[in-house]
Amino acid sequence: MIEDRDFLMRQIKQMIQNLGKILDRNTLRELLALSEDDMSNEELDSLYLMGQVDIIAAEKQLTPQHLSVDLGIDIDRLEDLFKGQAFLTEPEATNVQSFLETHDNSEPT
Repeated sequence: MIEDRDFLMRQIKQMIQNLGKILDRNTLRELLALSEDDMSNEELDSLYLMGQVDIIAAEKQLTPQHLSVDLGIDIDRLEDLFKGQAFLTEPEATNVQSFLETHDNSEPT
């Protein structure tokens, strides 16, 4: 049962990251209506922000190494963030938001 729940949470996290590429943050929250026990707002924000970074990386053909330098995040940690296996810390989230604002692809917070 626990393994099934973990699998489902991984699938939900992937879905959130993908939906974050086409929906704004508030719409995503309303759509998912996740309970606080399942996923925090910070985790949801992390998935959303990394989805936005993924869009910019694809549009501008940025390498993981380039993103690592621009975001100030170790490349291995960056990979975990993109996979939804880790979540942004507050300083990392600030760096990511600055990156998004610099590339004019973020929504107002």
